[in-house]
Amino acid sequence: MFSLGNKMENKLVRRTAIFSTALLTLCLSAPVFAQYVWIDANNVRHYSDKAPPSSIPDSRVLRTPGSGKTGVTYETVTKATDSKDETPNATVPRAPKTAADMNAGYQKRKMEQAEKDKKAAEEAKAAEERAKTCETARTHQKTLESGVRVGQTDKNGNRTILNDEERARELQEVRRIIEKCK
Repeated sequence: MFSLGNKMENKLVRRTAIFSTALLTLCLSAPVFAQYVWIDANNVRHYSDKAPPSSIPDSRVLRTPGSGKTGVTYETVTKATDSKDETPNATVPRAPKTAADMNAGYQKRKMEQAEKDKKAAEEAKAAEERAKTCETARTHQKTLESGVRVGQTDKNGNRTILNDEERARELQEVRRIIEKCK
């Protein structure tokens, strides 16, 4: 009979044992790939060997057995989880932001803040002008009500004194302006 020797037989036995163990591990791990993955209405990710309930739309099923890859793209999951009727949850995976995305966000926030600052400055300037106009109108009202003779200069540079009718009209206009100040 033909004999290989103890060392050679031991190597063959070890290799056979390793190969058998690897084959057994591969066969036993196959059911792991037969899993469904989906996101429910509360944005919770589920893993199961059973199909998701019929209430879960296909757009929320991430993986089915035998497909080898996910059933939907990241964008589909994002759209499904960002819909207005559902609140996004921290358990839903998000793609990491790139430096360009972060820079674009920063630039957008910077421009929005600049617009807010500009609008606030314009509003402050308009409020200051209104306050100045109101103060001038109140001073003019006091002058008109005091009974002191009030003169005006026309477009030719001639000075005229207001009569009672003109004074009443001017006082009515000043009161209208002051009413807007309140």
